[in-house]
Amino acid sequence: MNEKKYLKWYQKVAYGSGDMASNCGYALISSFVMLYLTNAVGLNSAVIGTLMMVSKLLDGVSDIFFGGLMDKTKSRMGQARPWMLFGQIGVSACLFLVFCIPDMGQSMQYAYFFVFYTAFNAVFYTANSIAYAALAAKITKNGQERVQLGSIRFIFATFTTLVISYNVMGLVERFGGGAKGWRMVAFIFALTALAVNTFCVLMVKEVPDDEGQAAGEAGNSLEQAGTGDASGKIGALGSKAAEKVGFGTSLQLLFKNPYYIIILGLYLVNYIYSGITQGSAIYFMTYYMGDPALLGTFSLFQLVPVMIILTVTPMLVKKFGSMWKVNLYARVITLLMGVVFIAGALSKNLPVMLFATFFRNMAGGPLTGTLNALVAETSDYTWRTQKVRIDGVMFSCSSIGVKLGGGIGSAVVGWLLALGGFDGKAAVQPAGEEVRLCAKADRERMPADGEALSFITIKLTDKDGRENLFASKKISVAVEGAGRLAALGSADPQSLRSYDDTEWETYDGYVLAVVRAGEEAGRIQATIKAEGCEEVKLELVTEPQKTWRP
Repeated sequence: MNEKKYLKWYQKVAYGSGDMASNCGYALISSFVMLYLTNAVGLNSAVIGTLMMVSKLLDGVSDIFFGGLMDKTKSRMGQARPWMLFGQIGVSACLFLVFCIPDMGQSMQYAYFFVFYTAFNAVFYTANSIAYAALAAKITKNGQERVQLGSIRFIFATFTTLVISYNVMGLVERFGGGAKGWRMVAFIFALTALAVNTFCVLMVKEVPDDEGQAAGEAGNSLEQAGTGDASGKIGALGSKAAEKVGFGTSLQLLFKNPYYIIILGLYLVNYIYSGITQGSAIYFMTYYMGDPALLGTFSLFQLVPVMIILTVTPMLVKKFGSMWKVNLYARVITLLMGVVFIAGALSKNLPVMLFATFFRNMAGGPLTGTLNALVAETSDYTWRTQKVRIDGVMFSCSSIGVKLGGGIGSAVVGWLLALGGFDGKAAVQPAGEEVRLCAKADRERMPADGEALSFITIKLTDKDGRENLFASKKISVAVEGAGRLAALGSADPQSLRSYDDTEWETYDGYVLAVVRAGEEAGRIQATIKAEGCEEVKLELVTEPQKTWRP
């Protein structure tokens, strides 16, 4: 029997775009708020991590509360859409305010962050995300359409995350850097999220529950798999309407559903991992790999394969006959690629790391795309067995998993940074790799004409010779013999130092020295020093003009 179709193609796209709105806030907070707080504001990462953890515990409690409120909602827009629409207003406001910590005492800054971070997560994002997740069950009762919605929404999510990863750091610098730059970036993303969320809400409509009952009784994947109770035994609740079910009863129904417990665990594990990787990624690229631009490259190798696999996930589910088989095979591949990635990271082998990242996320994509559909099926199981619909409370599991799991992961990042002695305001991080001094002249022979120049590029590297753009040292240059130091300086646009000085601080790990030849032939010795580094000596030669051959 063919299931009834409820949605046009543009409605599926409109629903999926809602995850773009969600990730404008979630991705910015999860990936960059720690960096903003440590580097732009100067707060302690361990304290921040702890505050995040406490906030997420409060957040976890609020999920079920808001889910219950949604189930009791009656409006012309339905149950889910009002919460989604008005919740986003608060989300956008708090997103902006989190990145606008005022200049005040540090204790007050921690309190300010905690209040608006908690309001963002535990109140407004909770209301919005639960409503958005539940909307998948309310706008269609077709199982295949639900899988499609899950895939489309996560395509939007991954695309948004990719754009953010590639552009946020550049946008911060473009808007003036520091706290000012972060404030402007947060404002842009807050407005974008509000506009896209409103579009999503207005383009879809909810299906009445009585139509959903008929669809649910026609069959479901849980029952087809032999796990459902086809008899649909009705408990003491009988056929009570959802709005008459109390909060305590909703909780009982929730934990009577074994599939809810399983999926909640899946969400927690997935997003603890996600919180750790997203929160640490910018630090990993900046301080371990030595190039923050790699964040965009790795995001590309993470998200593109997910976007590819999600487009075919509905076909894979249809081919294998069930979502759990697809996810089981995918998880085995994911674990293997994780081992390969760790091996590549230990040796800083970028090609191996990118290879493992691509195929790991290719394999992990189906679970991402089917989780929301699984929750929808699980919610229908409660309806069939108990004759009570608690979509809002049921879909709270996705929100609990996303936010509690992400909060634990983010807190772990903060604690590890503090354990490693990280100081966001320090130019050179403690416990870092050895910094070495390297210098090279563009030419070692010059005519002794009093005008010829040799440009010496001086840079800081790690022990393997890779550029260290984030170390900062004062470089001194002394020139002796048949020439003189003509200029010394860096590309720092804010420096007011004279190029006649013999000592300059590196900018992005570099300074440039210019040596001018004398009018008498001979040898020139340039001695380059930096505190904590072995000095470097270069020898240049000036030759008589009459014998000079370039």
